[in-house]
Amino acid sequence: MYRLITSILVLLVALASCDETPGVNALDNAPPRIADLELTPSDLQFDRIRDGVKDTTILFNISVRNIDVGPLDNPPILILNDLDLGVKRFDQELTTYNATTNRYSTTFTLSTNTNLFRNFELIVYAVNSEEELGNRIVRILKFSGIPGIKPLVANATITPAIAQIPLAGQAARRIDFVADVSDADGVDNIDQVFMRLVSETTGPLGTPFLMTAGSVTGNLKRYTTTLEINSSNSPDKIRVLFYADDRAGLRSDTLFRNLEIIR
Repeated sequence: MYRLITSILVLLVALASCDETPGVNALDNAPPRIADLELTPSDLQFDRIRDGVKDTTILFNISVRNIDVGPLDNPPILILNDLDLGVKRFDQELTTYNATTNRYSTTFTLSTNTNLFRNFELIVYAVNSEEELGNRIVRILKFSGIPGIKPLVANATITPAIAQIPLAGQAARRIDFVADVSDADGVDNIDQVFMRLVSETTGPLGTPFLMTAGSVTGNLKRYTTTLEINSSNSPDKIRVLFYADDRAGLRSDTLFRNLEIIR
């Protein structure tokens, strides 16, 4: 009986010597834990009527909750990756802390065109003062662009379509190229218009010519460029290609015209 009582007393003394301090210290030194990521706005669906086709910059607000009581040693960190390009866009801290909600937040912006479909990856994590990594939260952010309608080269003219090579000593002769282009999203959505020359005998003649934007009539925007021929040119039959790109990267069908260079 004496040995049993002695063993119980030893056990009680041992338990009494173990206060809560080690447990609290262990919790203080634990890696940070975050949860409940909130992103406003979330996935975006652009609309042709509401948004139109345009370049735009969107402001986002992102926040996470600290699971443990009180502020973290360091603010959580946001990494944003561009999944379409396979690159990191930026990283930044969630520096604003709300003690009432125990949440960290920040804002950031992303620029895009409303015609584009984009995919981003958001990763939020935190580390404590001992640089121990806590959990991380991953969110995919999607931009759904407006279904694209490619521009249209509605008409093109070459003046003159049959050009005579001047004699030696005569002035160079001018050839004017004109293209009228429309776009379902408005002429302001037209980015560039090109003209290219392809010889029937030698193939492409240099690189495409960038045409110059001019007047607007109704839903058509006029683009022009000019070339000259002189006595050093040779007779040729040339296929002239006209095509346009819009600001969303869509390319029109090619409109063909013929140019003949004669003696």
